Amino acid sequence: MTKLNNITTIIFDFGGTIDTDGIHWSEMFWEIYHKFNIPITKQQYEEAYRNGEPKVEKEISKNDTFNKTLNTQIYYQFNYLFQNNILNDNQYYKYIELITTDCYNYVKYNIAKSTNILKLLANKYSLGLVSNFYGNIATVLKEFDIDRYFSSVVDSSEVKITKPNPEIFRIAINQLNANPENCVVIGDSYSRDIQPAKLLGCKTIWLDGKSWSRPTDITDADFTINSLIEINELLNN
Repeated sequence: MTKLNNITTIIFDFGGTIDTDGIHWSEMFWEIYHKFNIPITKQQYEEAYRNGEPKVEKEISKNDTFNKTLNTQIYYQFNYLFQNNILNDNQYYKYIELITTDCYNYVKYNIAKSTNILKLLANKYSLGLVSNFYGNIATVLKEFDIDRYFSSVVDSSEVKITKPNPEIFRIAINQLNANPENCVVIGDSYSRDIQPAKLLGCKTIWLDGKSWSRPTDITDADFTINSLIEINELLNN
């Protein structure tokens, strides 16, 4: 069994990992839509999600908060639903703000828990973060007062490299003056976090939560956890 020996550096994913503890945002949004009884099917929602994401990156600037990011994502999802007559009652426009607030409150609650973990780990390890984001991840980390824990922050929109390209992880490893064999990468996406990190020779911890799809072969994950709270136990064994 693989052991986490000689680890000096931990590299985290953000979205779906630090902010939601394993719930991919494609599923997170859908859960909140369902909570508010938005009358659409899962397939219709997924189409709206996929259609909206490319527009979000063009809209978001580096100083935009996470709340603004969420609001923009949900706006473009609803925009697709209205343009395609999937929703046709103007009363549903109010749910853009309601869903934004609900998602943001969940993230604030969850990041408060993640902060305790980061605080403990930062006393022993160098921490980095690699995220497929919109160019504003540095602002978001500062918004939640967790920027202090990361010695390297790599935003895909800033470096023009996106996961699953392993080179985005190599940037973080170099910035942290680390060797891949001394790094462990933690993320919720098997294909975007675990597989590319493994290609570089890093140890990997897969946060197996809720996502659109689940891989059948998970041999690239040295360890599988269901919550970030399990990290301390893994690293102390």
